Amino acid sequence: MALSDRKYKLLFDNDGITRAWISLACRRLELGDPDLDSIRDLPTVRNLSAWGDLLEQIQDRCWRFHTRQGESVLLACEVQSAPDFLIMMRLLAYASGTVVALDRAEHFSRRRPPPLPCLLLIYTGARAWNPPGMDVLTGGRVSNPAPLFPYLYMDVLHGNFRTWDLPQELELMVQAERTRTPSALLTGKFPENVAALPDPHTVRALVDFMKLTMLAWAEQSAHDRAIQDALHYDLREITTPEELAMAAQEYQRGYFAVKEEGRQEGLQEGRLEGRLEGLFQAKVDLMVEMLLPAAGTEFEEELRLLLGDERLVSRLDVNTIVDLRIQYGADPAGLRQAVRTRLGSAAPAS
Repeated sequence: MALSDRKYKLLFDNDGITRAWISLACRRLELGDPDLDSIRDLPTVRNLSAWGDLLEQIQDRCWRFHTRQGESVLLACEVQSAPDFLIMMRLLAYASGTVVALDRAEHFSRRRPPPLPCLLLIYTGARAWNPPGMDVLTGGRVSNPAPLFPYLYMDVLHGNFRTWDLPQELELMVQAERTRTPSALLTGKFPENVAALPDPHTVRALVDFMKLTMLAWAEQSAHDRAIQDALHYDLREITTPEELAMAAQEYQRGYFAVKEEGRQEGLQEGRLEGRLEGLFQAKVDLMVEMLLPAAGTEFEEELRLLLGDERLVSRLDVNTIVDLRIQYGADPAGLRQAVRTRLGSAAPAS
């Protein structure tokens, strides 16, 4: 099973995160308040003999529940990591097939209507994507671009969720998916925010989700493979937010150490003339790159002036910068002043 599939299976298997998904869908689709005690998993289409392997690739989760207003709802959920031209058709078939299968046991009628089918599509692909609507798939013969059922689409990496009022569990999921460096993990206070969740099972699920995200970095970059190979412990053994924070700190040190080593090797392969000056400038550039995301881009000009003296540069190294970023990750002004103090500058805080 691919890492991305394993990650989302962790979330779907967790009761607290399931409740967060259903609460979000009910709010966004205006279904009313869900009765969270009524939630139960339904068999996915791959388990229904009538469909065989036809829809083998699109089943992730299907939940049935009631709203507090008494309406029965079926929420068919799919996670898609790459664009799929026919995804709307597949989702409709998924939900419809499940309702038809339920009818065999429950015998729906006008007096006993079937659950309302609703669709949740979670897209995790690297490039932004809008699924083709029903108007496109039918050559314009169906004018409505959305499916026939209530439908919620969530582009995890590219969507703007400021007005969505995401549950905290899903906020942390989005943060984990959008984290591409260990420094972003630390400055975003991900381990601390996960640890503050009240349910220990949800805490573990999100730690594992972030751990699998970090392991996936090695699949995307030789640079990250080199870092993970150099770590003193196995990322797969992490089980707590505290261990996750320690792993991120270790990873961050390795991230910049490998990067600095690569730059120096590249410069050493060049001409002897100007090599020392080049090495010094490369070190300055690396320190600027490490500090600016947390200290603010407005600090760049002043920082380069401070680092213009080789005697001052020697007062900073990768480990020191990592420690400062961890200490002042949520306080850009404090980080700027700490750097000034470290470099012996009397410049005022800004």
